[in-house]
Amino acid sequence: MNQTRVLRKVRIDRILPAHFQARQMFPPEAINQLAASMKEVGQNSPLLVRPAKPANDAAPSDECFELVCGECRLRAAKRLGWTTLWAVVEEMTDEEAALRGMVDNEQRRSLNPIERASGYQRLINEYGLSQQQVAQRGGIAGSTLSRLLVLLDEPSEIQEMLQRGALTEYHCRALDRVADRKKRVKIAREVAQREMSAKETEDRVEKLIGRRGRKPVGKKRESPADLAADYGGYRFWWEGKNVGMQMRTFQAHDSVEQYATNFRLALKGFVENEPCPEAIPSVDPEVAALIATSAASVSTGGTAPSGLPAQPSVTAPLQESPPPAITEQRAVKLFGEALKALGETVEEAMRSKKR
Repeated sequence: MNQTRVLRKVRIDRILPAHFQARQMFPPEAINQLAASMKEVGQNSPLLVRPAKPANDAAPSDECFELVCGECRLRAAKRLGWTTLWAVVEEMTDEEAALRGMVDNEQRRSLNPIERASGYQRLINEYGLSQQQVAQRGGIAGSTLSRLLVLLDEPSEIQEMLQRGALTEYHCRALDRVADRKKRVKIAREVAQREMSAKETEDRVEKLIGRRGRKPVGKKRESPADLAADYGGYRFWWEGKNVGMQMRTFQAHDSVEQYATNFRLALKGFVENEPCPEAIPSVDPEVAALIATSAASVSTGGTAPSGLPAQPSVTAPLQESPPPAITEQRAVKLFGEALKALGETVEEAMRSKKR
């Protein structure tokens, strides 16, 4: 691919909107402030565009470009009535353009948490990238990306609070401890109304959970679900030799195929990174060495080490621990069956509604 970069002036009416724009909110006051600055000192930094096919209403000879970075500067220039802007013209693929636009927004800190999460989720869905690939190419820590994607599972009212800045992702970390979603929203409204800090929110949630979860006798045991590992919004934990799981919300922009692929990758990552603790029973190293020495001595007709009773000369074969009751393939199959059943239920409900 041609990597030539050319700095040149581009007609504003020949710049087409970006096909991938994570930012959805452009406050008028921010655009007005940028326009005033550009009117005073001019354009400090060029746009980034790539060659594009002419629009339907444009002549075949008209040269058109697709915007990659610089949405706010373009809007401000239009407000000022400018006709041209300096731009760097560079050839790039759809995937490269999407990543460059996302990174530019991140560097300028112009996205709210939901825009960040939705943008990264679109990169995963539209280009078949794994979380690890997105994190690596976007220059973001994998743990940060996972925490961002979890925000897309929050109730819609909490997501709206995140978009307008009434809550931050740090507030949500504390609020997520409230399992009941209606109660979580109620506390979130209180936090936003009182403008509570993340620490105050954590104390408020701790007080609520402590009061309702306190038992008169004994210490509360953590359930396996409380220790669940999060993989891109999918939560997994071991229940004996079975895998417990909590699926992330199916979003409007998700496809069934990509959702199933993301689930499979998440489950595979969990099984590989956190093997079943009961699959292979742990043995104290000193005890294992002592047993091995004893077995070798008895099998050769010797005497057992002191402290151990003599053993018969016939040794039973060692039995391997059974594999976990559920495998990755089995879990994916069950997930597919569940999606099929869900689709049939929705269709039946729609038919009943028409009657």
